[in-house]
Amino acid sequence: AASAEFRPYFATTYATLRPLLGRAREEDLVLRARAVECIGIVVVAVGREMAGPVLEEASASVLGGMTIDHAHLRECSYGYFAQLAELLGADAQPLLPTLLPLLLKAAESDDALEFDESKEGGVESLLADDDASEDGDFPTLSVRTGLIDEKTSAIHCIGQCARHMGAAFAPHIERCLDAILGAHDHFHEEVRGASCRALAHLARACAAAQPPQAQWHKGGSADATTLPQSSRALLDRIWPLLLN
Repeated sequence: AASAEFRPYFATTYATLRPLLGRAREEDLVLRARAVECIGIVVVAVGREMAGPVLEEASASVLGGMTIDHAHLRECSYGYFAQLAELLGADAQPLLPTLLPLLLKAAESDDALEFDESKEGGVESLLADDDASEDGDFPTLSVRTGLIDEKTSAIHCIGQCARHMGAAFAPHIERCLDAILGAHDHFHEEVRGASCRALAHLARACAAAQPPQAQWHKGGSADATTLPQSSRALLDRIWPLLLN
C-alpha cells in the first residue's frame, strides 16, 4: 500500500530477505517462500529504477528454488515472476524460455487428486450406486491443496506475462493455450478463475501483436472482419468457454 513511500526502506528490507533465498533445509522452505513472495511485492512497489540492481540476483535465486520439490515455494516463485512481468513488461521476455516450461508443467499437472485404489473395486466402487460404502470398502480421495494453489499461481503467472509483455508474448500463445484451455473446467474454482483471466490476457496479447484494422468505439457495430485472422481464430476457441 505504501508503494513509492517504501523506497527508503528497500535496501534494508532486501538485505534482510536476501539470505533467506538460499535456505534449502526442509524446515526453512516455507520461510524462503515467504521471502520470495515479499521480494516480488516490494520490487513492484519501489519501481524498476531502484529495484533494478537486485533483480538479476533475486531472479536467479528464485529460478533455482523452483527445482526444489516444495509446492508452496514454487507457488510463491510463480507469484514473484508475475510481479516481475508487471515491473519489466516486454523486457522480461528473455526469461520465458526458462520460465515457461516450469509454468506449463504445473498448469498441466493433475497430481492434486489422489485415489487410494488398494480397496477392491478401485475408483469404480467409489462411483457405484450400491451398498459398498456402508461397509467402508471403497477407495479414498485426497485433495492436495498445495498443488491446487501451485497450479493456480502458475496459470496466473502465464496470464500476467501475456498481460504485461503484450506483443512480445505473442510467439508463446499457442504453446500456452492448450494448458490453459484444459484448466477452464477444473473442479476447483480458483483454477477455473485463473484460467479464464489468463485466456483474456492471451487474447489481448494476440491483438497487441496484430492490431485490428479499425478501432472499435462504444456504440459502434462489432464487425469480426476487422480482426486479423490470428485473433479471430483465438477468439473462436476461447469465447465459448468464457461465456460458459
